[in-house]
Amino acid sequence: MTENNTTIPPQPPAVGGAGNSPAAPPMAVMYPPPPWWVTPPNKSFARSIFGKVFILLFILSVLLNIELGILLYIRIRDAGTMDTFVLDEGEKDQVVAVFSVAGVIDAAAVQNFGLFYRQVRYDEDIKAVVIRVNSPGGGVSASDQIYMMVKSIREDFNKPVVVSMGGVAASGGYYISAPADKIVAEPTTVTGSIGVIASWFILKGTLEKIGAEPVIMRSRHSRGWKAAINPFQKPDDRQRAYLQKILDD
Repeated sequence: MTENNTTIPPQPPAVGGAGNSPAAPPMAVMYPPPPWWVTPPNKSFARSIFGKVFILLFILSVLLNIELGILLYIRIRDAGTMDTFVLDEGEKDQVVAVFSVAGVIDAAAVQNFGLFYRQVRYDEDIKAVVIRVNSPGGGVSASDQIYMMVKSIREDFNKPVVVSMGGVAASGGYYISAPADKIVAEPTTVTGSIGVIASWFILKGTLEKIGAEPVIMRSRHSRGWKAAINPFQKPDDRQRAYLQKILDD
């Protein structure tokens, strides 16, 4: 349709009404909330949880460090002490410390006696020491180290030392007893024989009978001294003299 030669486009019908009625407002639609596993995280809530966990871990770390510090202090304070038990009750400041050396005298025996030695040294209530010895002996160096500590208790700490021998106190067992002020042995105690012995088997003839031959290589600078105690050959005169000197010393 035209008016004054002007074309008027057709108008769309009104929504929700007829004629000239106004358009209806848009309809509100309610959707159910999505399940929890697809709910976007609340950043402020996550930061709050993270902060609380961090504070908790920090407090636990501080408490753990305090506990470790206390344990370290106790360990340092009690270093060199041994577990003790009372044989006979008496005056608290008049203690007689008793220690037992039993079995073969080796590095472990030295370590144990060293703990006892340090406790005797720093405990002013210990006035005397009794060492119970029941040992056939052991290593030369180990016996000598205990010997020196027994001697130090008597001479350096001015504390009397009494050795009580058990069934056997031979070789190194007698050696560690020698520095004591007094030695008490039972009538049946096997003791004595302070000295050093070296022994080994020579297998050369046996190996020849079964068709075995050892191969021994030594450096040029140590020829004659390396493997001086050798089960595959007899020692020569120079090696015997060298070993004899070590044993005598």
